[in-house]
Amino acid sequence: MDEKTLIEIQADAFRGLVNHLQKRTDVQNIDIMNTAGFCRNCLAKWLVAAAEARGEELSNDEAREMVYGMPYGEFKEKHQEPASDEQKAKFDATRSLHANISGHNSAWIIYHYRWRPGDPTSGKTLALGCWLVTPRGT
Repeated sequence: MDEKTLIEIQADAFRGLVNHLQKRTDVQNIDIMNTAGFCRNCLAKWLVAAAEARGEELSNDEAREMVYGMPYGEFKEKHQEPASDEQKAKFDATRSLHANISGHNSAWIIYHYRWRPGDPTSGKTLALGCWLVTPRGT
């Protein structure tokens, strides 16, 4: 199988997963996270990370709307139930097994872009600063 066909098959499978999750609004994100280690928000974050890796802009809100099939706030209002103490405890207990998306589990990388000299459209060199920020206690 050639690479283009494989990518198309993988994209179809991803769309099938997203479509299925859009239909299963009865399934809570925290339950998916506790069982599988990822959730709808993770899928959105993977979309954003993939876009960034290709130099494309995709906001978290845009990605979430792709995954949820509606604005995230609307989904939460219509379908999201408050997490129980048991769900929260399992979430914390399985945290080390959660999907690692661009370092969201243990640290965040903050990028600061500054064009020099001139503006971004001038084609000049881009200076990149990067900071690693870890949560307290890690």
